[in-house]
Formats: sequence, C-alpha cells, structure tokens
Amino acid sequence: MVKADFLNLRKIFIDWNITKEDTEHKLLSKNAFNKVELRNFTLSWPNVVIEIENEAGEIMKLPYEIGPDVLYDLSQEIDSDETKFGSLIKSARLKSGLTQEQLVL
Repeated sequence: MVKADFLNLRKIFIDWNITKEDTEHKLLSKNAFNKVELRNFTLSWPNVVIEIENEAGEIMKLPYEIGPDVLYDLSQEIDSDETKFGSLIKSARLKSGLTQEQLVL
C-alpha cells in the first residue's frame, strides 16, 4: 500500500493564529498562495518576501518558505480509496511504459 500525506495549510495557518501582521497572512489569498514554487525540496513563495540579518549584519531578502521537516511534521496520513486509485494509475502507467508527462498529455 502507498502511504500518502496531506497538508491543509489553511487549517495550519488558522492553528498558528496567523494575523494580518504575520508574513504568512498574504498566503491566505488564493492568488498569492498559488505562486508557490518548489525550491530546495520545499515550498517557497517568491512573492512573499522576508528580511533576515546575516552573520555580517547585512539584511537579506528571501522568499517565504516552510521547511521540509516542518511540512512533514504537519502532514496528515491519508489512507483512503483515493490513494489506492493513485496506486492503480501508477501501476498501469508503468506497465504500459508511459512517463508521468506522457500520461497527462
């Protein structure tokens, strides 16, 4: 059986008590949230900038990111027919010799 995890970031942000003053508040907007990218194996929003001071005392502007360790800790395991269905599709795709890209085209 395939193990699948689910992240409900809206619920997570609510649990974190995100307020308008918090950097993450911008991500409650669907348009801002949908600009997510995968960077260094984690979720990254280049449209939401944070400023941090480096060791030299210089201010650096970086995209808002949630580390993979945090994402893993926040994820909830899914054990449903949906994950079984995904496994069936993957198995059939591999058996037919298709890549994921070929399958969606």
